[in-house]
Amino acid sequence: MASTEPFPRFLRQHVLGSEAVYAVVGEAGDVVTAEVVRAPGLAPGTRLRLTAEAAGAMERFDPYQRRGGGRRRRHPFAAVVPRLALAR
Repeated sequence: MASTEPFPRFLRQHVLGSEAVYAVVGEAGDVVTAEVVRAPGLAPGTRLRLTAEAAGAMERFDPYQRRGGGRRRRHPFAAVVPRLALAR
């Protein structure tokens, strides 16, 4: 999952009708360290170690991406995990 994108990057996973969102906070070889933003059964801020293959299978997304040409929205998770809010 090596990338030139700045940290944090966000990953989203939809399973069995629920959604989990993780912030990638580091990569080392084939291991990706991610922090829970929101996930059923996990507390926000919990750190997880994922294989690069598992992380690569998740959807990458940019919470700042403009939709329909509107103005840039506030980061949707800024209130949940303030230190992960992207400064733009």
